[in-house]
Amino acid sequence: AIRASGGRMKYSRSKRTASRKIGGQTVVIDLEGRVVYGLNASAGAIWEAVAHAGSAAEVAGIFEPAAQPSVVEQAVGGFLATLRALGLVCPAEDDTAAPHAGPAGPAPFATPEVLWHEPLTSFAQSCAMYAGTGEPCDSSPVR
Repeated sequence: AIRASGGRMKYSRSKRTASRKIGGQTVVIDLEGRVVYGLNASAGAIWEAVAHAGSAAEVAGIFEPAAQPSVVEQAVGGFLATLRALGLVCPAEDDTAAPHAGPAGPAPFATPEVLWHEPLTSFAQSCAMYAGTGEPCDSSPVR
């Protein structure tokens, strides 16, 4: 069952993604779509929060209190819709804990953005775990 909180959809990361924080950016790879995305700090904080599944209101709660919380919630909701359209998040299907700010405390808020995206034109794989699965992994490793 898809989780809802007060009629609000809860989101979780798509299983087709991988990510890392590099410097001040979060880099997300869509493994099926073969695209890499660079997220700004606020977008990266949202990405981290969605690892725990949450609605836009719950995810907005990870940021420092704002004079207009509805503006933050609206920006977070819009960004989650963008991530969903890109296939990077999907409706949560399990009962996971709500997002939290983590040990560093509330994050400062700026408009969340995808700063850049780039197709993966060359996506190599290691045959270490795939021997016998077909070319080029059927050949013996070089020693």
